[in-house]
Amino acid sequence: MKIYTKTGDAGMTSLASGQRVSKTCSRIEAYGTIDELNAQTGLLITYCKDENDKKNLTRIQNILFIIGGYLATEPSPERPFVPCSITDNDLQEIEQLIDAITAQLPQHFFPAIFHNLYTSDGTMQHRSVKVTQKKKIAATPHVEKFVS
Repeated sequence: MKIYTKTGDAGMTSLASGQRVSKTCSRIEAYGTIDELNAQTGLLITYCKDENDKKNLTRIQNILFIIGGYLATEPSPERPFVPCSITDNDLQEIEQLIDAITAQLPQHFFPAIFHNLYTSDGTMQHRSVKVTQKKKIAATPHVEKFVS
């Protein structure tokens, strides 16, 4: 798989729909930070010894992919509302997973990898909210709850 395009994109990139936008677009920033958080979660998985922890973190990654895809899809006149497949059950499951993972940490101990995830999550929240407010895209309650 090539990770470069050789297109001479002049600072432009494509959304999932194929629509070209500036790489400085707030939507690109938002799902880019979701990608960062997802990559750091993947890095954390490589350090996990417990198979259940790996499974739980992979579940979190899957939801991050869904949200990234949602943010990468621009509504159109033909499709004014972009559906998102995250449910209340998904949110409850993720909250339980996060609680289970953080309960294993000693009190007042925040390993560097968790701190990286935490700070990336904060950036993701700010940029995702900015997109939903600025672009007035239909942020589903599930997306809003997950990113916060």
